[in-house]
Amino acid sequence: MKKGFTLVELLGVIVILGIIALLAFPPIINQIKRLRENSTASTEKLIFSAADKFLNNNKNEYPIIEDYSYCISIKQLIEDGVLSTHLLDSDTGNKIPETYNVLVKINSGYVKSFSLKDENGCGYIDISGAKAPELANNMIPVIYDNNKWIKADLNSEWYNYENKEWANSVLVTFASRPFYRSAPAGTEILNEDILVHLVWIPAYRYKINNATSSAITKRNFEILFEGKETEASSGNSLGSWISHPAFQFGTDKLNGFWVTKFEIGYMDATSKATAERQFAEYNKAISKPNTYAWRNLNVFAMHEVAISLTMAGNIYGLNTGTGNQFDSNLLKNTQWSAIAYLANSKYGNTAIWNNPNSNSLTGCAGNTAKATNTATCNAYTTTNGQRASTTGNVYGVYDMAGGSSEYVMGVFRPTDTSNISDSSGFNITNSNGSLPVNKYFDRYITNNPMTACNTNICFGHALSETRSWESASPTFVSSSNPWYIRGGDYTSSSSSIFAVLTSTGDRENNRGFRISLIKKS
Repeated sequence: MKKGFTLVELLGVIVILGIIALLAFPPIINQIKRLRENSTASTEKLIFSAADKFLNNNKNEYPIIEDYSYCISIKQLIEDGVLSTHLLDSDTGNKIPETYNVLVKINSGYVKSFSLKDENGCGYIDISGAKAPELANNMIPVIYDNNKWIKADLNSEWYNYENKEWANSVLVTFASRPFYRSAPAGTEILNEDILVHLVWIPAYRYKINNATSSAITKRNFEILFEGKETEASSGNSLGSWISHPAFQFGTDKLNGFWVTKFEIGYMDATSKATAERQFAEYNKAISKPNTYAWRNLNVFAMHEVAISLTMAGNIYGLNTGTGNQFDSNLLKNTQWSAIAYLANSKYGNTAIWNNPNSNSLTGCAGNTAKATNTATCNAYTTTNGQRASTTGNVYGVYDMAGGSSEYVMGVFRPTDTSNISDSSGFNITNSNGSLPVNKYFDRYITNNPMTACNTNICFGHALSETRSWESASPTFVSSSNPWYIRGGDYTSSSSSIFAVLTSTGDRENNRGFRISLIKKS
């Protein structure tokens, strides 16, 4: 009769099997892990290859140039037919969600790098390649929704230059600032709490379409967005590309600059007459619709008001906390032209209506494109009102045709010792009124359009390049009228974003201004 295993023998077998299992299990686990890692790497490789193919298939929509980043959803790759719908996540065994994204970065050597992100992993990257707006601590990013400005979600689409939706932000009152800073996206920003509306002008290069002083018919500018890390383009002939000079501020190359959305108004004005203030007053500048434009300052006083926005103790919340984050300046002529060129491209409104309001109210439009000198004010959010915007919608810059004609920082100064008209408030013999450092103004050394900019053509200044556009005057600055004025005023049917006049820089009751803000490097 056969005997069974004794308990001791069974225990011995179990122990031996346990030892074998302990010896064999780690290699098995490691093998499974390696298979999983290889599977993950293989899956990512397929996805990244599909993203690369997608970029190559969509060069017009996603121009492959240096210093660009793109965020392409798995859904886009599937819809384009370059990726299967059945890719699985090896960790979970589930299908990879279509909301996942591939972040593609292209460096200055045109080398692409890829990474897989979840639905929030990319933040928001504009399809156009426009550089992300640079926000100060107390700037509130906004979008227009259901007839009101609301706080934007920075991880969602809050601007889209392809759709002519330029990025907007606001500066709010001291009392309301803590609330809006901590408020969730979607919170309404009340008009009474807003001090300044701002629009972001991203850096770009453009293709030269006029390399002479001759008048040419108006045409659209070809534009490619770039950033401060991009090697500058320095073309100087017809059809070549040039980085717009507005995005060089002293020694700093910029990703873009902010500009006040409306002409500067005087905070306490209750009528057109009470907005005629002859001297610089701090903490009184506002940029809002339906306010009385601040006029009758000379250029020096306008400059003083502009730089006060970033001085210590200002009411706007700029440069609070650690260090000076931003510079502010009276808009330069090149900055004006950067806005004008962007508007006159596929990203903007190529037929901007005048602001004809005879009461000097900001953000107005008439009933026709070239209406003049009327009390009519179609508000900036109405159908006609939006036609007076650089984008043809509420996201653009207003009052750049008509309204008040605007002084810009562009001055005729042949030599470093040339005197500047005393009436402007600037004079090299007056230590309190001497010209500011070079980054704050554009200098013209001759009144010859071919040699005005350091013996070269002034590319990017909306002068000879846009000569005769929309009846723009070909006037150039001179020793008797050394300062540029842009836009024309509400009395003239020839007012336009390309209109250019010259002046002594003195006070006049139909001259206004606007301000730009620049992130310091």
